Amino acid sequence: TGWVLVSTARIKVPTLIFGLIAWPHLPVPHGWHEPTEELHNLIAWGALGLFVLHIAGALRHQFLKDENILGRMVPFLTAGPISKGRAAVAAGLAIFAIWAAHGAGWLISFASPSAPSAQAVPVQALKALPAATPDDPLASQPQAANQEAEAQPLSDWRVLPGGRLGFTAVWTGTVVNGSFQRWDSAIRFTPDALEKTTVRISIDLGSASTADSQRDASLSSADFFDTSAYPKAIFTANGLRALGNDRYEARGTLDLHGKRLPATIAFRLKIADDLARVSGTTRLDRTAFGVGSGEWAATDQIAANVGVSFNFTAQRRSAN
Repeated sequence: TGWVLVSTARIKVPTLIFGLIAWPHLPVPHGWHEPTEELHNLIAWGALGLFVLHIAGALRHQFLKDENILGRMVPFLTAGPISKGRAAVAAGLAIFAIWAAHGAGWLISFASPSAPSAQAVPVQALKALPAATPDDPLASQPQAANQEAEAQPLSDWRVLPGGRLGFTAVWTGTVVNGSFQRWDSAIRFTPDALEKTTVRISIDLGSASTADSQRDASLSSADFFDTSAYPKAIFTANGLRALGNDRYEARGTLDLHGKRLPATIAFRLKIADDLARVSGTTRLDRTAFGVGSGEWAATDQIAANVGVSFNFTAQRRSAN
């Protein structure tokens, strides 16, 4: 039933045995998904019930029928008759072991270090790096320095090939990585006039790639990005804020899936001559933009948080 579930899921996640051997999906229709999910749950609960009954049966034979079951089952007990006290200790240890294993299973499921947290983060709190200095360094600069900065020309920057704009989602505890293959930018920036900086990043949502053609088609469908109606996502910002140690913050808006919401992105920026290297990671709440409709609107299967990472190199083109 688990094999049928992953084979009929709309979002296809490759199954790798021991992380190495690819296991194929079954050629069954998507209509099998919901009834198989119900059957899968029933089998799991049935197995758990049988497990509990099996333990209860062993305890019944030991304590009610005076049969030396635990003496034959527990390694450190003798094969001969044992006292009820020692049997009770053995039973207690067995119950504790079961409880510990059960607890460990929950911890593994919900605290896996490889999977990002599924807790939703509001898009207004969109951050790549924590703001270590709450005070705006620009506000403390002398007025003369501001006037001098205003006289500095703004430079246009062109993003060079080789950059990456990636995303990470969590689907039923499995991390799914992807990236956008087509995106462009319009950046006007100079370190001496941060408040005049303008940034516009346009992302072709139809270029989302997760190395699985069926899953990529699902992302473009009306269930998620709905690229026929909303082909692009656009981030715009007017002005940057220096945070110190090559860290900056851009406050603007993100247009995605027909909604425009405030967004603040922090990033690292290093400039050497006419080259600028930019990198950052952040998270956004897909549900705030309505990405994921119908059965995918809930966060029980696909987490609300979606990680975003970017790194690119830009070259100064002109100053005006």
